[in-house]
Amino acid sequence: YNYTGIIENNSIYNISCYPNPVTNNLTIRNLSRNKIDIVIYNVLGEQLYIAQNVSEQALTVNLSSINPGTLLIKIKSDQQVSTYKLLKL
Repeated sequence: YNYTGIIENNSIYNISCYPNPVTNNLTIRNLSRNKIDIVIYNVLGEQLYIAQNVSEQALTVNLSSINPGTLLIKIKSDQQVSTYKLLKL
């Protein structure tokens, strides 16, 4: 398989999420020094995962128990909010 990722170059975050599509483990890389909050939603707006004040450069999120479909990842710092789309297989 060839996987693509969601890569956002942005002066505040410098965040990447991969692989996309994902089957089990999603990696969220935070190359900035900012603490971030991460919330993963399904398309119905239900919160499936929450992590606050994350400062790690790489966070692995186990999505194996989440049903396949489109997910939205909301990443927030003190200064900005970004939303990323992810396909869960």
